[in-house]
Amino acid sequence: MKKSKNIFNKILGLFNKKSYSGLFQSRSLKDDLNWGAKDFLKQNEISLYVNRGIKKRAEKVAQTDWLIKKGDNVIDEDNEWLALIDQPNSFFSGSEFWELYQRYKDITGSVFIWKEPGVGGVPKALHLLRPDLVEVKIVDGIIIGFKYSKHGGGYKTFKPEEIIYSFYPDPINQLKGESLLKAGSRIIDTGIQIDEYQNSILKNGGKIEGVFKVKSERITPEDLADIKIQYQQKYGAAKKSGEPLFLAGDMEYEKLGLTPSELDYLETKKMTLNDIVILTGVPKSILGSVDDVKYSNSEYSEITFMKHTIKPLVKNLASLLNHSLLTEGSGELSFVDPVPENKEEIRKDIEVGKNANALTVNEIREKLGFDPIGGGDSIYGPINQMPMISSSEGKSFKSLITHPLQDKSFRSRYGKIKDKQLSQEEKRVEEAMARYFKKQRNRLIEKIEAGQGNPQLSEIFNKTEEEGIIETIIRPLLEVVLFNAGINAMSFSKSFSKAKFDEFIIDVNIRSWIEERVGIFSASVVKTTFSQLEQVFSLAFDSDNPREALIKGIQDKYNIYETSRAKTIARTETHGAFQKGNFEGYKQSGLPIKIWVTVGDSNVRDSHAIADGEEVGINDYFSNGLKFPGDPRGSAEEVINCRCSM
Repeated sequence: MKKSKNIFNKILGLFNKKSYSGLFQSRSLKDDLNWGAKDFLKQNEISLYVNRGIKKRAEKVAQTDWLIKKGDNVIDEDNEWLALIDQPNSFFSGSEFWELYQRYKDITGSVFIWKEPGVGGVPKALHLLRPDLVEVKIVDGIIIGFKYSKHGGGYKTFKPEEIIYSFYPDPINQLKGESLLKAGSRIIDTGIQIDEYQNSILKNGGKIEGVFKVKSERITPEDLADIKIQYQQKYGAAKKSGEPLFLAGDMEYEKLGLTPSELDYLETKKMTLNDIVILTGVPKSILGSVDDVKYSNSEYSEITFMKHTIKPLVKNLASLLNHSLLTEGSGELSFVDPVPENKEEIRKDIEVGKNANALTVNEIREKLGFDPIGGGDSIYGPINQMPMISSSEGKSFKSLITHPLQDKSFRSRYGKIKDKQLSQEEKRVEEAMARYFKKQRNRLIEKIEAGQGNPQLSEIFNKTEEEGIIETIIRPLLEVVLFNAGINAMSFSKSFSKAKFDEFIIDVNIRSWIEERVGIFSASVVKTTFSQLEQVFSLAFDSDNPREALIKGIQDKYNIYETSRAKTIARTETHGAFQKGNFEGYKQSGLPIKIWVTVGDSNVRDSHAIADGEEVGINDYFSNGLKFPGDPRGSAEEVINCRCSM
């Protein structure tokens, strides 16, 4: 009996040929892959690996800690530019805004930020425009403006100075952006096709594993329908998979299968992942793929990712904002290096240094983040472990036994370590003050919204009540800072002196000092806050809508309070308590002297740089008029933002 090709094709059609559709054609693929900004945005949504890679890049950029510098000095006081970067507008936080900024830039190659006009050269807010809705207007190789198509129809034009335009220059069209994904567009589309193909197989109940071949010459549509119904009833359910197939009459079943390349789905996915890693610069371990990834490799990959991918992106953003956002004389926007320390490299350096007798004990302790110890600046030889001292070093070693801080190199490392300890202590105070200011802002706004008419500041801001709240917050924090510093000072003293002691005690004199400091501090904070709020109220009452302007003014003011002001307060108050603890710890250890120590960098003020290494009696004053660094009884120019120790 002749086999009929037409009958074969019809029976094959009983089973869903759609399983193969994803293998030959993608719904999203343009024949020439000439994608525009909107196409790239859509592909980012569809491709899992690309979406994760782009998001990880953006998340890391958004986590940047920003600084404002003037020369070599970091500006710690309230700064309107940092406040704007931290809260660009009322809809987005800084991290959300800059994450979306980087995603737009990577996906489309271009990003557009509208600077909403403000007062005094500082924009009122920053707004991201959707890149696929913006047209760059270029005439004779010069950007003359931007045309933004609105969602509801119509458009808005912007002058070049109104827009911060960041882009990856396209070599063919230098003033327009080239998507990071452009070079990988075919890879992305291939990955999408593979996923669609596999998804279709699962959705349609599996791939075509065989066909029925009918040996009769003729078969009617009714016969075909009957064959389909009988097969589904007997063998079509998933629970009947694998059962032997019994046929009757002139019909046979032939097993089919896909080619090895069609079955190699997982291997193809791995190849696609490798290409996406190359495309985005994001390691597999960060994308969540841990196959064949060791911990040490993962750690190194993250360092490489931050150093070679994220840091250049952050530097580019800092340069852009310095050029297109900050006004002249505002300082320079900088950032904290995002690259983490390579712990493995540090361990190797220590190992080599020890084996070559090239590192002192204190140099090793510094690399490990520990405090220096007395006598730790000597290098020990491998034979008898006796100090290796040259004739030129004999004198300094002799004096080191009296007090380690008399040695300049030791003093330099000690100052840096103490500064790190101080930073850890002040972080807790900074967070506590930021929470206080946030709650205070909410209290004020709630009272304004609950009242009628235009309130007076004295009606919603109770000075006595606010001082009491601050005192309950700051008192236990300063006690902990002072106590920790006292314990460390006594431990340090024990490493080089013969004084005997049991433990650091917060006696009645220390408690009296804390209470006095808490009272002065709370009154000062409340006084400054009240004074600045008076200005906010004055400006609001001069506006057309005082209540609305008042709430907006309070929100803007406290955005700065929760960041810059909280930081400045924490630095000054924590430093005073920290050094008071140092001083009292040395006294309780029985040390007769104290020595001034600076951090040793270019930010140290002149009067403190001169005092570096100065040695005075434990109860005497240093040449700058302070009993200890950060002494609250000293003048503001000698105390504020001081980082010195002793």
